[in-house]
Amino acid sequence: MTARKRVPTQQLAVATLQFLQDSGVLKDENLETQKKLARLFAMGYRAAEHDFGVMPDQVRLERYTDELAVERAIPRDQRQAMITDWARMAFGEAEATGIPQRGLRLLEEAIEAFQACGGDEAIAHKLVKYVFEHPLGQIGQELGGVAVTVLALAAAAGLSADEEECREIHRVLSKPLREFTERNANKNAAGFRIS
Repeated sequence: MTARKRVPTQQLAVATLQFLQDSGVLKDENLETQKKLARLFAMGYRAAEHDFGVMPDQVRLERYTDELAVERAIPRDQRQAMITDWARMAFGEAEATGIPQRGLRLLEEAIEAFQACGGDEAIAHKLVKYVFEHPLGQIGQELGGVAVTVLALAAAAGLSADEEECREIHRVLSKPLREFTERNANKNAAGFRIS
């Protein structure tokens, strides 16, 4: 019996997604199907133990007509579970689930969004001081505030917050995991690791 070649994880993920699209599974609104899809598309790609055959080296997610079809088909709570699995693999359990560390990453993204809106560094520093002079908030309420503010900013910019979230999930999951592991290690080395 000839030994079968093990398919690299990323190629297998692409093959799995193509199979799901071709079979029409993405149109299925059944929650169980969506859960299975979320697990298949998670960066861990639990399906990596199955052999879908050898795929061409240059197969890429961008070949799909609607590149965000997978992400749009997954309810937000399941997208959250996907990203949680991905973060554990990219950053390790402690950093993926450490609340202060996740908060720091949220701060980084918020600053980058402010910068992209034409924001000024001096006023950003002034706002940080202003916020820290006030009483501590509750994580749930503050996350709700972040979500509402994202919706308002997206509307002001003429964008769909949901579409941009799907696009970013697609972008992140389409890249090699080691790229994010290395970037995170560089940030930690620069002093942005909260123990």
